[in-house]
Amino acid sequence: MVQINQPRFFYGWYIVLAGFLGNVAAGGIQSFTFGVIYPAMSDALGWGRGAVSIGLALRPLGAAFMGPIVGPLIDKFGSKWLMFFSAIIGGIATIAVAEVTQIWQFYVVYGIAGALTFTGVGDLVATAVIPKWFIRKRGRALGLATMGNPAAGMVVAPMLAFVVFEFGWQVGWWFLGLLILFLGTPAALLMRRQPEDFGLQPDGDIDTLEQSHGEDGIRKTVPVEIQWTARESVQTLTFWLLLLAFTVGLTAVGGVVLHEYAFLTERGLSSPVAAAVLSTHAVGAALARLLWGGLADRFPIRYVMSAIFFFSAFGLAILLVSSSVPFAFLFAAVYGLSVGGTGVVQPTIWANYFGRGFIGAIRGITMPAQLISVAAGPVMAGVLYDITGGYTLPYQIFFATLVIGGVIMIFTRQPMKR
Repeated sequence: MVQINQPRFFYGWYIVLAGFLGNVAAGGIQSFTFGVIYPAMSDALGWGRGAVSIGLALRPLGAAFMGPIVGPLIDKFGSKWLMFFSAIIGGIATIAVAEVTQIWQFYVVYGIAGALTFTGVGDLVATAVIPKWFIRKRGRALGLATMGNPAAGMVVAPMLAFVVFEFGWQVGWWFLGLLILFLGTPAALLMRRQPEDFGLQPDGDIDTLEQSHGEDGIRKTVPVEIQWTARESVQTLTFWLLLLAFTVGLTAVGGVVLHEYAFLTERGLSSPVAAAVLSTHAVGAALARLLWGGLADRFPIRYVMSAIFFFSAFGLAILLVSSSVPFAFLFAAVYGLSVGGTGVVQPTIWANYFGRGFIGAIRGITMPAQLISVAAGPVMAGVLYDITGGYTLPYQIFFATLVIGGVIMIFTRQPMKR
């Protein structure tokens, strides 16, 4: 066997680095860090927590409308300049949140900042581009890239807590805006559309020339995936089962982490201990990307995703049983190591089932339903808190949604193209 055109270092790993940095930047104004800054902001401005939670919901809602437009554009043109300008506008908009005085101003400015960073800097860009560069190592590559979001919880959240405590919530928004500008823009310059544009193959594989026994012919062996267009994919039962499982199951993801800090402090934990629990959750979620990404490359992915939902529900049950300090840290470890896998296995299963050729368009179609679900979780928890005076009921609902999502996922078999 003769090997040709072997690259010294596969450029796909630079794409992974760009995705990681983009997710750190976008994660700076998402659930982990938002949960740190919004109590001080709402108290200072006299806003209810349900009202502020609506602001967080506008981020995925805005991204939901942008997804069907942005996804196909990423497939066709790549994400470099989309990511670059989204980081600039999103960073400036995040800084502008420091100047709001009315709740409607917060909705508008944060909605713009959140939608642009989520769609153009973080989640959609990484999960639409990286699957084009990897097939065999897709789960691991996405695992590394999506570690950026929990990394924001591990590193940025404690730093933000210090900034808010020492200098106030307005300076906290300046800190987050500058983070987006200084991480998102250089990351964008590393982005490229797909390996074939540069004469490369997915996973850094080379064209192998293999001499067949008894023949003069030479055949090439490279990874091959069946490609589904967006129109073809929506005609399968699998597409709708996946969408239903994620729409139901992911309701808990944003809701739990946003209100986790407030939940713990109101159950009697001190602010430093609650922040440490949140950081433990974030560490677990980061490690989960590698754990579940590796498992997704080795085992049937629907069972892997189902296990993530079930273990996440188990972790949440620990918190509902007791919020004492030992149980709080146990919850953070179990729940973090479980729910963190959704960030890597969800985009992996879409690409594994429907191929990489039109993954941006397919992910764009799925984003409205999934992100509306993600948005509904924090709002529902905030509203129920204002009504009941506690978080027990919404967290019980989150437990149920995780279990239901896990059951549905068991039946989502890979579609067969005829």
